[in-house]
Amino acid sequence: MATTQSRPDLAIVGSGSAAFAAAIAAVGHGRSVVMIERDTVGGTCVNVGCVPSKTLLAAAEARHAAAAADRFPGLGAAAVPLDFPGLIAGKDALVAQLRANKYIELAGEYGWEIVSGTAVFDGTSAAPGLRVGANDGGTRVIEAGHYLIATGATPWIPPIDGLVEAGYLTSTTAMDLKRLPESLIVIGGNTVGLEQAQLFARLGTRVTVIEALGRLAPGEEPEISAAIEAVFADEHIAVLTAATVEKVLAETAAFSPEAARVTAPLHRPDLVPDLLIALREGFEARRPAHVPSDPPTHETLRAQGPDSKHRQVSNARPQDEQKEDEQR
Repeated sequence: MATTQSRPDLAIVGSGSAAFAAAIAAVGHGRSVVMIERDTVGGTCVNVGCVPSKTLLAAAEARHAAAAADRFPGLGAAAVPLDFPGLIAGKDALVAQLRANKYIELAGEYGWEIVSGTAVFDGTSAAPGLRVGANDGGTRVIEAGHYLIATGATPWIPPIDGLVEAGYLTSTTAMDLKRLPESLIVIGGNTVGLEQAQLFARLGTRVTVIEALGRLAPGEEPEISAAIEAVFADEHIAVLTAATVEKVLAETAAFSPEAARVTAPLHRPDLVPDLLIALREGFEARRPAHVPSDPPTHETLRAQGPDSKHRQVSNARPQDEQKEDEQR
């Protein structure tokens, strides 16, 4: 394999907004820069964050506004047909355009090189270097005056029993679906989870949000949480708070509540990410029609559909937590 070598002032591993900010600053001080990216240039915001999510949210808002137009005298509600693959394709086209305009072309204007490949540190602590396996073959050795690691992060998948077998989505993969799910369970009632929940609900998916703490957006003021919950109730988005998912089962036989039960104790976890669990084609998620004033220790959330796979989640309140409330 061919090996080439370069010696820039700064080598940056990653190509997101932090990497670009550092590169622009370095070039502004007369330094040479090489940037290494193994995947897609641009990082979170343009590829899997702000741009795609806000694009889909805007489209969902337009559809929702048309359906709710009859709240104004003299206007009639309109059911806007949805071409979901077309919507996703339009989002992808916008992302590609902005990635080219705001990132790839910008690097060219400032004069630094973007190497497509996977970088690993080589050499010694006294004389470190990067060995880059190029995506198109060959090896590149980069010995720089300074190194910056700006590789970002990936969604943390909680170790929920049965989750991998049942199948799940993250906020990244959910926005790349080619078919709108009939129903969706969103684990995590913070920013990303809330926007994904409303986005899919306004496009026609039946959505349930499960939040570990006692209210949605628990880091915000209680009034904000109450306002969000009121909006979600008005838009028929089910909310289950003070619950964490303990287990997920995918049943291949006829739906059986006993066989598909999943318990979610109400204790607080360390951190619950905004993780989407998609109930695949044909599923319906719903809460019980009646919740008694003195609820039992288990509350059940079921999901079922015609494609022979079924899921059900329920939350169980630990006895020690009940005793603490009684003492208060």
